[in-house]
Amino acid sequence: MTRDPNKKLRWLLDNVPHDIVVLSSWLEEKGYSPALLRQYRKDGWLETIDRGVLTRYLSKVRWDGMLYGLQANARLPVHVGGRTALAIHGKAQFLELSRLQVTLFAPENVELPRWARTIDWGSDIHLHRTSFLPPDLELIDIDRGNFTIKASSPARAIMEFLYVAVTDEELIEAREIMELLNNLRPAKVQGLLRASKSSKVNRLFLDFAEKAEHTWLKYLNIDKIDLGEESAGSTDMIGQSSSANRIGPLPHAATDLVTEADSFVRRVTFELTGDRLWRAYLQMNKEFSPDDDPDTEMREDLWRLDPMAYNKILDSMERIIRVAFNSA
Repeated sequence: MTRDPNKKLRWLLDNVPHDIVVLSSWLEEKGYSPALLRQYRKDGWLETIDRGVLTRYLSKVRWDGMLYGLQANARLPVHVGGRTALAIHGKAQFLELSRLQVTLFAPENVELPRWARTIDWGSDIHLHRTSFLPPDLELIDIDRGNFTIKASSPARAIMEFLYVAVTDEELIEAREIMELLNNLRPAKVQGLLRASKSSKVNRLFLDFAEKAEHTWLKYLNIDKIDLGEESAGSTDMIGQSSSANRIGPLPHAATDLVTEADSFVRRVTFELTGDRLWRAYLQMNKEFSPDDDPDTEMREDLWRLDPMAYNKILDSMERIIRVAFNSA
């Protein structure tokens, strides 16, 4: 870096855009002394937002500018992923809440610096530390106007969404999002599924892709993908035309749970098929009340027991309710 102060200032203005975080430690690596940085702050080129954390004067730093600082300056392997990345790619809508919900992913050993956790970036930041996928696999650069950030590709993002999904509403949304992912590249998907350490995510991903009837699915080598012990040596969930047989029999414990959890099944059926079908079902089953509360605990138990069983139940109840509606 040149010692010419004018050239230093020009380099700073060219390489530090507005609305991002820049660390004083990073600038010092580039040859900017603490005294020179103090002079830039005094002259109105930079301003301090936390100890060792700077930004261009009159910047408005949001979550993406904070993430830029983590990626480009702190060199941390953290990226935007899951539902937030899907929304950026136009595959999901940003939730209309009072504050934007932003999902970040990082390896299990990564800790965000204090400034990233304590400053209000105008959003609620949710960091998921996990190593179920390699940290740099299928990350792409996203243009944010003045700068770029690294985010999950659509294929990686839907896998991350499935990894953190815990409610039936989230799973239903994931299934709907999967229907929009009709142009994924098989080689990229194969690489992600082979690298994934979560058999639950792999099974849900493939199950939802089959339901969406994506053409790229037939190009995958299922034998190279970890589907867990229950699916070892079997590809019944792929390439079957009959939805009744594509997953296999339910575990006995899951069947018992379904028998005891009518309220759960009816609630999920309502969410999948809509009000008209639901009321038709009620007409044929007078003993059920539309005001019954779902058994939340039973629903969560079933999901933890076997996600594949959970999704087979959804399929079965959807078929039942459609028959009920057609017969009403």
